[in-house]
Amino acid sequence: MVVDAPRICFKVSPWLNLYYSLEVGAGSYVYILSQEYAEIMKTVFPQDLRKRFVEIHEPQRFSWRIKSSLFNGISKIKMEESLTNLAKEHYFILKEAYRYYELYWKGVSPILEEVAGHLETVQLDLEALLEEASAVTLIPWKVEELDIFILDAPTGEPVGNQAIGYGTRIGVPFFHLILHEATHMLVEHKVCDIAQKYTNEWHASYIDEAVNNLLSNTIFSSFEPTRIEKMKEVDNEIRKLVPSISMEKFIEQHEKRQKYLTYYRKLLQEDWQTLVKERKNLEQMVSILLEKHKAEIKSD
Repeated sequence: MVVDAPRICFKVSPWLNLYYSLEVGAGSYVYILSQEYAEIMKTVFPQDLRKRFVEIHEPQRFSWRIKSSLFNGISKIKMEESLTNLAKEHYFILKEAYRYYELYWKGVSPILEEVAGHLETVQLDLEALLEEASAVTLIPWKVEELDIFILDAPTGEPVGNQAIGYGTRIGVPFFHLILHEATHMLVEHKVCDIAQKYTNEWHASYIDEAVNNLLSNTIFSSFEPTRIEKMKEVDNEIRKLVPSISMEKFIEQHEKRQKYLTYYRKLLQEDWQTLVKERKNLEQMVSILLEKHKAEIKSD
């Protein structure tokens, strides 16, 4: 079913927060946005638990599970049994972890519920942003509902195909972060797929992020100023509840990524604006942009 824009629902889940917090505390999450938060989580979860959490998330462990089900051919039953055992490992370690997390959760959950209440006051404004994203890209939304899970951990990403994890501690306005992650969900892998015809996987991902930034800028530039101001006011109220972390260390850690995001955004910006006015769809725009600038696309 095609919809103009999904209805947004704000949710707070102790179990999803538990997973993110344990992930950051155990050091298994690639992008550590706040070492300070990671250190707090290390005091919440004991070292042995964190170590076991890392071990069950090793890629080879998943590989072993699949291989162990293939000794006598491809068996759906054997494969399901093997992956069920992996799921049981996750279940038991998360259940144990919650015993340590529960006290911390009792302190932070009322704040996250209050954040959700603030966000509900601008639900229609956020849905209008999503509708504009569809209008600019000419890509219809495929989901009727988009769940925004409010997280204590400093992170932000799509979770599955119709949910976003919004980390309240990230020093980025919530409406920027939610729109950014939602547009990634809307366009899926279209930009990366086209970009990989011109360069390697890393630069394709840089181009993907740069195009996403251009798309967000286009949406915000045409959005009603009064609505933007309203969302900024709500963001200020959220910041009073949850102080944001500095992104400077993250940018330093990923200096190369930030450098190329800026490079591709500047490289494509002028032609992007022209193509948007011509009402090209996203795939057409990206193909035209990359073909025109193929000599300037990097691969180092």
